[in-house]
Amino acid sequence: MTQPSTNSLLATQHCPRAPLRRFLRGLERCFAVIGLFLVIYLTGFDLTQIISQSMSPTLQGDSTQNGDWVLTDKISYHLRDPKRWEVVAFRNEIGLKVMKRVVGLPGEKVSIVDGGICINGETLPKPESLSSIEYLDYGLVTDGESVDCG
Repeated sequence: MTQPSTNSLLATQHCPRAPLRRFLRGLERCFAVIGLFLVIYLTGFDLTQIISQSMSPTLQGDSTQNGDWVLTDKISYHLRDPKRWEVVAFRNEIGLKVMKRVVGLPGEKVSIVDGGICINGETLPKPESLSSIEYLDYGLVTDGESVDCG
């Protein structure tokens, strides 16, 4: 009779730790992927719930927990300035996160005439997607206040 080789003995022997090692290795990889996504999310994105009607009809919200959820990008505006008509997120003077549409750019004089936005005295055409939005042409802006267009 011939003796089985050492390699064939090792191949037929069952190592009791192998399934546990595979499971732990898989678990380690899952945690690594979750950790990577968490770092990317925390440094580059923010999830915000809309709590007001100021951006209606684009973004819907109310004072309860029924508002739209928006995933915002934190990095873009560190690389470039916002463009006209983009929606931007920022914290207002009391620390609440708000979202507004960019209308005026630095150095421009913004006014509202006959329900339309004027930049430096010239009427600015609205994009087709915003044709249903109407702006009010009255109101008093006191010292230290600003006007946000929703």
